[in-house]
Amino acid sequence: SGVDITVTSGSGHIGGVVGSMPENSSPTVESCVYTGTLTASVDADCMAGVVGYIRTGTIQNCANRGQVSVSGTGNVGGVLGYCNNKGITISNCYNTGAITGSGTNTVGAIVGNNNGTQATVSNCYYLTDSANKGQGQLTDDAAGTVVKTNDDFASGEVAYLLQNGQTAQAWGQALGTDDYPVLTTDEAKRVYAAKQYNGSADDVTDLYANTPNFSSPEEANALLVIEDAASASTGTNVVVKNGDAYTCANLVLTDGADFYTPVAFTATQATYSRQLTTDTQWGTVALPFDATTVTGAELFRVASQEGDALYVDETGRMADGEPLVFRANADVTELSFKGTDVTVRATDAAATGSTLLVGTSQTVSPLAEGAYFIYGDKFYRVASGSQVGVKAFRAYIPAAAGASTRSAGAASQLRIVFNADK
Repeated sequence: SGVDITVTSGSGHIGGVVGSMPENSSPTVESCVYTGTLTASVDADCMAGVVGYIRTGTIQNCANRGQVSVSGTGNVGGVLGYCNNKGITISNCYNTGAITGSGTNTVGAIVGNNNGTQATVSNCYYLTDSANKGQGQLTDDAAGTVVKTNDDFASGEVAYLLQNGQTAQAWGQALGTDDYPVLTTDEAKRVYAAKQYNGSADDVTDLYANTPNFSSPEEANALLVIEDAASASTGTNVVVKNGDAYTCANLVLTDGADFYTPVAFTATQATYSRQLTTDTQWGTVALPFDATTVTGAELFRVASQEGDALYVDETGRMADGEPLVFRANADVTELSFKGTDVTVRATDAAATGSTLLVGTSQTVSPLAEGAYFIYGDKFYRVASGSQVGVKAFRAYIPAAAGASTRSAGAASQLRIVFNADK
């Protein structure tokens, strides 16, 4: 409705779409949008852009984009003016219109007065400065009413949130054209969401589009996670949810850049390579997947440590996410690790292999005093005040391991010794 309404006398239940719903009939008001101007120059018992008053029932998938203002006293809201019964639910609604009441303190962007906070309000959003809070009877905002900026509305974020897993499409938005969500069943306006993890849990970019076919990330080791893709993506470093599982067609890990994934997933192909500096033979490797093919080096498990000796056993494979020591083959300048149909572990999942080493997919700098890092063919102890660290996909011996695993905890160096030579 876009009708302008002006009230100059009397008071009662006033709404841009519905003034008052019949009591005890459990009505449903859905798929309504008010875009006009609603003004009362007198007291108004309850007034809102969509529904003035409701005692029982449901309001869902509705929006107010009109201006609602009362000069006198009353309960003033964007979606609902007043309710006083716990048998009421308001969900998947939003407000962008200015809601004001000069003679009242029960003004809310979503609900003017949810008396006793009995009604259930969930998944509702309102524009910054459209009102001071989502529910007028509260001192602070409550869960279920969330403030959003103009950019949040324009980006498609709110349209995606309003859809809220509903089987039938209710909300959409032509991104770049519509400033706000619209009620629509047009699949071309459906909004899809993805999260791009840029090497850590704290560096996340939310992306929205009218297609589930997001482009592969351009940043090294950035990972795009799509929760509701219609089909599997063939892109690089794009993870999609398929039923209850996550899959990725092609994972490419770049040495020197941090990597983070919040979920475990299956990668059809996964690769990682490392350029070796001149005369480098020994090193450590810790990957989020168990490579099925390793080219250019021999791999060793760390078995135990005694005094200044670190004993290792040769292994022909990577397993259980266990960090390993490697020895590059003669004249090799690049190592290659590849996996086919492999599980990529969530970053926070601990490796299950028994080892003194701790692997990391992210830069750790500086290492704690007492930790050990590999350099050349030895592990060196981190001294006090040192700023040494390790890059992503490496491993180190943590300082905490010293008290329980090293009989000579003050050793400044640890020699790598083959168990077969012990």
